[in-house]
Amino acid sequence: METRADQVGEALRRAMSIGGDEAIQELVRAWLRDRDYENLSTGERLAAHARTTGESRRVVCDCVDIEPGVRIARLLLDSQADAVVEGAYLAAFATGSQRTVFHVAESDTEAAGTVVAATRALRQAVSEVDGIDLQIVRGPFRRNMKGYEDVPTVVLTAETLLNVSRVLAGGAEAYRRTGVPQSPGAKLFQVLGEVRRPGIAELPLGITLREAIEQVGGGVADGQTALAIMVGGARGVCYRPDELDQPLDFDQVKQAGGAIGSGAIIVLGDKDCVVDRVRRCMEVSCYDLCGTCALGREGSYQLREVVADATNGRSKGTDVELIREIGRAMRAGAACAFGRTAPNLLLSALEKFPEEYEAHMKRRLCRALVCRQYVTFHILPDRCDGCGACVDVCPEEAIEGGRGKIHVVDQDACDRCGKCLDVCSGRCQAVVRTGAIKPHTPKRPIPVGSWKQ
Repeated sequence: METRADQVGEALRRAMSIGGDEAIQELVRAWLRDRDYENLSTGERLAAHARTTGESRRVVCDCVDIEPGVRIARLLLDSQADAVVEGAYLAAFATGSQRTVFHVAESDTEAAGTVVAATRALRQAVSEVDGIDLQIVRGPFRRNMKGYEDVPTVVLTAETLLNVSRVLAGGAEAYRRTGVPQSPGAKLFQVLGEVRRPGIAELPLGITLREAIEQVGGGVADGQTALAIMVGGARGVCYRPDELDQPLDFDQVKQAGGAIGSGAIIVLGDKDCVVDRVRRCMEVSCYDLCGTCALGREGSYQLREVVADATNGRSKGTDVELIREIGRAMRAGAACAFGRTAPNLLLSALEKFPEEYEAHMKRRLCRALVCRQYVTFHILPDRCDGCGACVDVCPEEAIEGGRGKIHVVDQDACDRCGKCLDVCSGRCQAVVRTGAIKPHTPKRPIPVGSWKQ
């Protein structure tokens, strides 16, 4: 990631020298866009915040990585906390806000101290910011339609505030030299999944998906074939392997039906299940809504339940059309951006991989053998040595057979936890996970070596 070259307070001092209104206009001229799921003009949002009435305003910095495995905000606090904090105070100064509120992960014991230390260094460099209060909250910011503490509030991500500092330190013209005209600057991307070296790097906007996977992740992992690529996390978009030359800028990804969002790029291999991965993403996105409108609150819940049904054998014949209907309604009528973008990933996956959803919903099959409802475990009689290891670890006592006997799985009692497969993988490899095609096995335990097919 690019290292900040300017000194602490330089961007804020420049903003104070030209005034808050001109500082906001500098952000507008740079066409800085929020590093979140809506990608609006940061300068125009700050200008609107500055025009709000009332004696108190807030600038909220969201430094929490909501999605599992994503650590972009935490990386910024580790390596660029001074620039992030300066960006927050710069936004507060330009809009006349009296307080900056930093939300950090509840489980992160070091993040709050990092923010306090960076704030102390900034106040030593620029004493004029002493009149702006600092508040630190442990836990993600819960969106609502009335503002923070019922006062006018603007919420910006840590990465957005980093770029606010960069624009004011180097100027709008220099900032626009990176990226593409409608999406200037750079973006942090975290490449996960079936790649050679998962990691995080900052890349210019407009780079292709293929280049991002190669430069950050070293390409698809050896022995793996890319099945799907998910960009932007829970509110992002799905791509097929033949779409790797898609440019990664805000408008191109939006046209594809999603948002760059968190910057996560997840490469799914042939052993991954698209439907199950989308289900896990939907479980996260459901709890990051303001809850004000029924479309956002109930729509996201219904989509989560429909996708869960697809993975556990409870789908109905009308579920595909129901997904499309709810998704279209949420995009058109949800009150906040998070509600409008909540169905993005699901609708994109349904469009790009209809065969996966058809297999789950209509034929009750999971190609990757990931969804537990569509999987059964069996013990191959020609490999079982009667050791009893699988019997010992089975929590449901669903495996029959004593020492020296070929073990048999009681399918009615099995809860498909897979512990038998785990324990046997390092031994005789007799346990297998199967889908529609089942192996021939004895109906009851018989002595080892006596099986004849």
